Amino acid sequence: PARKFQKYAALRYIQDPMLARRVIALSVDKAFGKVMATALRAAGGVVELHSTIEAMGTAELQAALLVVHLDGALASSLEDLALRLRDDARLIVILPTHALPQAVDAMKMSDKIAGVLVQTEMRPGELAAMATRVLAGDIFGLEKLVPWGTRIYSTLVGDYQEKSLCIAQLMEFAELMGVRRKYRDNIERCLDEMLMNALYDAPVDEHGKPVFAEIPTKSRIGLRMEQKVVVQYACDGRVFAMSVRDSFGALERGTILRYLYKCLHSEQQIDRKTGGAGLGLYFIASSASRFLINVLPGVATECVVTHDLEAPKVELEAFGYFQEKIDAAGRLAAGPSR
Repeated sequence: PARKFQKYAALRYIQDPMLARRVIALSVDKAFGKVMATALRAAGGVVELHSTIEAMGTAELQAALLVVHLDGALASSLEDLALRLRDDARLIVILPTHALPQAVDAMKMSDKIAGVLVQTEMRPGELAAMATRVLAGDIFGLEKLVPWGTRIYSTLVGDYQEKSLCIAQLMEFAELMGVRRKYRDNIERCLDEMLMNALYDAPVDEHGKPVFAEIPTKSRIGLRMEQKVVVQYACDGRVFAMSVRDSFGALERGTILRYLYKCLHSEQQIDRKTGGAGLGLYFIASSASRFLINVLPGVATECVVTHDLEAPKVELEAFGYFQEKIDAAGRLAAGPSR
């Protein structure tokens, strides 16, 4: 009977739209907590706001999403909170200040942690957008990260020559938009790294084995995949955004975090060798304002990078790994069954 009840409760959790949208916000700063709650309601969440862990009791947290401001008494609470969440629930962390090592450490703590934001730079709309990704899916496409009305450009890249043409085209656009040289240099290298990963690290065969695993990097540039990479880019004068999407969906959360952690904490960083994308991912995370990875396993991986053109210093403001909740046929994967 207990097993039957657990199965029924789990099914009811998926089908009950109220429970599927229940969000818990936790912050010792009551003023900032109200900002969090407003942003989460904008994402369609049914929000419950608390300023202490004790106020939530000791039982399992029945929510689709938990958002924690890791400040004050909550600074060391992340691991315990993650353990209290259901396996299919997710967690967003808000750090008090910029800190790439802390962001990576937080993401490594639990697979339930979908993303990290920084309080000092966070706009309510950014928290709402990240919460919407977690709650509703439909995560692919640059249009979800740029203001309405901003024109989005796109192009296809299938080999090394087309990669070079794409980079030249995008840098010409950046210069036309008045993007300063120090930002253009970072944008160019980030795009180059993302394209190299999508063209030569992402492709896998029917058994999931990397297609170019045994081929030296210098030999890869003469090869061409049938599945082209999709590149999107846009600029509204304040933010420059770009994305690169492959057709394999093989980039795993653990792989990204393992590379970043090693580059941050190891005395001997990862070499750019055959099949290695570690330093490229580390450079992106170190030189962009936002670094988001969207994945539909076996179908597509989309890496999204933005650069804040008004920031006095380049620091990571948002980082996350999101799995699509909409299947390849366009249906809500977690939607109610009939």
